[in-house]
Amino acid sequence: MLVSHPADTWDTLVRELEDNPTLAKDSDRKFFLKNILIVAIAALLDALFNYQNPQPVIGLLKAAITVAAFYGTFFLCTATMRTILNKLGENNPSDLATRRFVTYSLSLNMCIHAVLSVFHQLFFLYIAILYTFYIIWEGVTPLLNVSDNNRTYASIILCAVITLTPFIILSLLFRLFPVAV
Repeated sequence: MLVSHPADTWDTLVRELEDNPTLAKDSDRKFFLKNILIVAIAALLDALFNYQNPQPVIGLLKAAITVAAFYGTFFLCTATMRTILNKLGENNPSDLATRRFVTYSLSLNMCIHAVLSVFHQLFFLYIAILYTFYIIWEGVTPLLNVSDNNRTYASIILCAVITLTPFIILSLLFRLFPVAV
C-alpha cells in the first residue's frame, strides 16, 4: 500500500502511532526485520544460484554484509534525519516517528535490492528507487511535522540520504571483503 497510495499509508501510520505507540513500535520492528530477512535470503540465493560454483559460505558472507549495510543505513538515516530537522528549525518528532519514517521509506530500496540480488538482468529497476522521493514527500509533513516551507528541502536531503547510504555502505563493506563479490 505504501507504493500505491503513500499519502493514505502515512496517515494510517500516524493514526496507529497516536492510538497505540507500543503496538506501533512492535509492528515497525517486525516489518523491518521481515525486510532484512528477505534481503538476506536474496543475497544467499544470489551466491547459491548465480555463480558457476555455488558456495554457501560466500552466500552467508554476502547475507551478513547486506544485513549489516541495511542496519547501518537504518541507524545512520535516523541520526541524520534528526540532525537535518534540527538544522531546519523544525519541531523534533519523537524517536518512534523518525524510526517509523526511515523503516517505511527504506522498504522500497530493500525490496529492489532483494530483487536485483537474485535477478541481475533487471538492472533497470534501479530507476524505481527515484519513487522514494514521492514516498518521502508524502510522509514528511504528516509523520515528521515538517512545515510546507521546508518540505521540499527536507524531502530532497532525506531522499538522498535514504537512497545513497545503502549503496555507500555496501560498496565499502564489499571492498573490505572482496571474496563476497
